Amino acid sequence: MTQQQDVDPVFGPVIYAYTRAQAIDDGVLVDASALAQEAGIRYPVAVTRGLWERHITVPPRRRGSRASLDGCGTCSGCSAWLRAAAAARLSSP
Repeated sequence: MTQQQDVDPVFGPVIYAYTRAQAIDDGVLVDASALAQEAGIRYPVAVTRGLWERHITVPPRRRGSRASLDGCGTCSGCSAWLRAAAAARLSSP
C-alpha cells in the first residue's frame, strides 16, 4: 500500500491488515478458485472454512455412499448462485 492508501479520511491510518493469503494460510478461508474455474468463474474465489466443511465437502461418514454424490451438486449450486449474484450486480444501475 502507498502512504495515501494507508490513511482513510474517516477512520484514520490502518492499524493492521489481514490479507486473503494469510487467511488461507491460517485455515480461516479455503481457496475454491479451482472449483469456481470449473464453473466458469474467472476470478479467485475463497470461502469460509465453515461453508466449505458444511456445504461443499462430503463428510467422512457419507463418503463412498450414494449420498456422497450430493457434494458435487452442492458445488454446482454454490457456483450457480455466485454467477447469478454477479450478473444481478452487473445489471443493476
